[in-house]
Amino acid sequence: MFRRLSTMAVLMGLLFCGTASAAEITIKAAHNTGAGCEQSVPFAAFKEYVEKASNGRIEVVIYENSSMGGCLETLEKAQMNIIQLAFGSSSNLSSVVPELEVLELPYLCEKPDENMKLFYNKDGKLDGPVYQRLEDEFEKLGVKIVLISPYSPRALGMNSKCQTMKDIKGKKLRSTASRIERDVISAMGASPATISFAECYTALQLKTIDGIGLNYSTILISKFYENLESLIFVPYNGFFMIASMNKTFYESLPDWAKPIVDAGLDKALQEANKQWVSIMDDSVATMEKEGILCHTPTADEMKEWRAAAQPVYDKYAAIVDQDFLKIVKERLGK
Repeated sequence: MFRRLSTMAVLMGLLFCGTASAAEITIKAAHNTGAGCEQSVPFAAFKEYVEKASNGRIEVVIYENSSMGGCLETLEKAQMNIIQLAFGSSSNLSSVVPELEVLELPYLCEKPDENMKLFYNKDGKLDGPVYQRLEDEFEKLGVKIVLISPYSPRALGMNSKCQTMKDIKGKKLRSTASRIERDVISAMGASPATISFAECYTALQLKTIDGIGLNYSTILISKFYENLESLIFVPYNGFFMIASMNKTFYESLPDWAKPIVDAGLDKALQEANKQWVSIMDDSVATMEKEGILCHTPTADEMKEWRAAAQPVYDKYAAIVDQDFLKIVKERLGK
């Protein structure tokens, strides 16, 4: 599905991109969340910079709230050049780029700034063996990686008062397409349910699921908290948001435009990194005011959560690409 595109699909993409615009170049970009969320902030910064620096010669049109589909759908649209810039989670994209499964190993990544350790050099440019390996795989799909946002550890949002692993036993939790995430949820005693991001609010509202594993700000901005009673801060799994641009489109940018686009992507990364801590802290404070029980596990509770996930780590650490796992761990200092 993703490795090869039919001639008809390419023609459809070119036709779609033929819409009229006063700008010389139009960049269509898509992500899953609403304005103010950590996914929207870097895209908004990119749009503001590029349009201003180009004096309007480049227009950036942003599609929010999964209006262009989920992570896999937007990646496919970027392949077809229907959109030029797609933002997808490593969890969902791991079904297309298996190397990303390494980043799904429970508790391997835990801190937001690990994106800078893994994928960037000291000058803040995408570089290094982890990035290059992923870039090689993305280029096979006809796209290139242009931004990787901070690591986003999940919290467990539950529709009942929960604090411990015992409390979630038998509960149905939303999962992405990641088989590792599904196995971790099962190891914690819950039942994984693979549901697209766009369907999560309704699923929580109708109680077809009992909880969801997402980062705090997405739970807030997407209003999932309206159907929740508690949050447990257990980073059993998480994801990086990876922005990829149609490779042919990027390489065909005229000489005057490419430096502006590159500088806009640098600005997007800066804003993505800068906003992280404040967004997380503000999200938790807001949800506490809404009456959500926000629980940070004790040291003993964390030992229990980690112990439950260890067999899943061991299982997949033995079958993922060993060379890639090694360089990831080296970059993380583990």
